[in-house]
Amino acid sequence: MPDGSIVLTRLSFFLSLSLWVSLCLCLVASHLTLSSPRPSLFPTRAWPWRELRIRLA
Repeated sequence: MPDGSIVLTRLSFFLSLSLWVSLCLCLVASHLTLSSPRPSLFPTRAWPWRELRIRLA
């Protein structure tokens, strides 16, 4: 069944791509929280991402 294998490879590719994008977003968010002179804005946006990453991992 070549059609099923093509769909499966595309699905796994998109899953890995979205995983890398979410990882990069988490790294950028944590970098912004560490280097931000106003830490009142970013932790409220970054903490749900970290909790989500912990729950997904």
